[in-house]
Order: sequence, then C-alpha cells, then structure tokens
Amino acid sequence: GYLKRELPDFTDASQVESFTCTKCTALDIPKLLKQLAQLPKLKALSLNGCAIKVLPAEIETLKALETLTLKDNLFTTLPLTLSNLTALRTLDVEHCGYLVDEYLWDALKTSKVETLNFSASEVGEIHEKIGNLTSLKSLDLSINDVVALPTAFSKLSSLETLKLSQNLRLDLVKLFAVLKSNANLKQLHINECLLQTVPLEVGELRHIKVLNLNGN
Repeated sequence: GYLKRELPDFTDASQVESFTCTKCTALDIPKLLKQLAQLPKLKALSLNGCAIKVLPAEIETLKALETLTLKDNLFTTLPLTLSNLTALRTLDVEHCGYLVDEYLWDALKTSKVETLNFSASEVGEIHEKIGNLTSLKSLDLSINDVVALPTAFSKLSSLETLKLSQNLRLDLVKLFAVLKSNANLKQLHINECLLQTVPLEVGELRHIKVLNLNGN
C-alpha cells in the first residue's frame, strides 16, 4: 500500500488492469491520471469519495478503460473528452448531486457506454439530450426526484433495463407514454415509489418482461 497523499510507482506495473482509491481526498488527480496513463492494460478505475471537483480532460489518455466509477464526488460537469474512451462501457456516477444532467449527456453523446448509474444524485427534470445516448442498455436513476421522462428518451433504442426505484413523485401515465416507444426495454423497476395505483396504460408496455413494483 501507499499513503493516500502519495502516488504509487507504476514503472514496473504494466500488467495492472484495475486501480481503486477510495476517499483519497488529498490526492492530486491530474498527476494520478498522468501516472495511470503508463498502464496500457488498465480496464477499471474507481475513484469513489475523492472530493473531485474537476475531472481532468486527460482522462482520455486511459485508452483501455472499460469501467469508470466516480461515486460520491463534487464535480458539476464531466469533460467532453470522456467520449474519446472508445472502450468505455460502464460509468458509475452515483451520489454525485452536483453533476448537472445536461452536462453528463453532453460528455457521453458520442460514447459507447452501455451501463450508466446516475442514482441518488438529486436528478429532477431530465434534459432532452439524454436521447443522444443510443448505446445505453442499462440506466439507473433510482433515489432521485424524477417525475417524467423527456420525449427524446424514446431514442434510446438499445435500452433494456431502466431503474426508477424510490422516485416518489413519479407520474406513471407520462412515464408509460414515453416508454411504449422503447421497443427493446425488458425490465422496468419502479419499486418503492409510493404508488397507490397502476394506470391501465401499463398494458401498452407489451415488450416488458420484468415489472418490479415491490414496496409500493
């Protein structure tokens, strides 16, 4: 191990595929990314609770990265260079309440991300730009304040799983009106949303195989 204020020596670590640093709040993130760029096989990076206010554009130098976990950080936006990570398939920004959703969609608009966790991040109204994320297969928006989805959501033609658990103001009529156009959607999780009734429009979701209503 090494002290959280220091950086490891990666000179002889070219085979490293995964790097994790949790609650490393004093770490120099730009310098760390420069060091990590020496790892040609790095596939997974986790920087949870590191109080990151700005994610450097140099994140794009981690060319082999497939999974990026950035839970519980302080940034309001993500660099557009994130889309240059052509191998990136999973992004986790759970509990990033300062992150503006529009800027997240901008950063991912030309990416190939398939799994996105944006739960517990104080998300309310969702910007239409989410429709640009056509590679998404799984989206977690649980524990937010989502009421409805934008019409552009129907452009997410690859989406198979949507989690909206614990969104307590969810309008199911508006939700189903949009989701009926997502022909590949197989799983919908709307558990623990304090739902009193399920509208007849649920019958329009003919493609759904799993409908989770637990805890309502």
